[in-house]
Amino acid sequence: MRMLRVLSFMLLMLVFANIANAATIHGTIYDLSLRKAGNSRVEINTMPKQVMVAQNGSYSFNVPNGFYTIKAQLVQRSTVLASVQENITIRQDGSYILDLILFPDIE
Repeated sequence: MRMLRVLSFMLLMLVFANIANAATIHGTIYDLSLRKAGNSRVEINTMPKQVMVAQNGSYSFNVPNGFYTIKAQLVQRSTVLASVQENITIRQDGSYILDLILFPDIE
């Protein structure tokens, strides 16, 4: 019984440790004309991966400390029209602004 309490306490501490080291990465996605790029698909390589559609050009992800890659794409009829990929390192909790500019896909 005592071992179960110790294990429960350790698990609880691990959960709170992740919450204490949480940060928010947010920003706006723009096209080359610096207009908000609505309906862009945005993803971040957390475990598990987070994906969202930035309907009004804004995105936000909650993440623990670590190194991340954020990708955004403007897709139309299964064709990527423009995209961007940026890396960011989160070393402490807080709010991080990372605006993204989509570049045309020239393939």
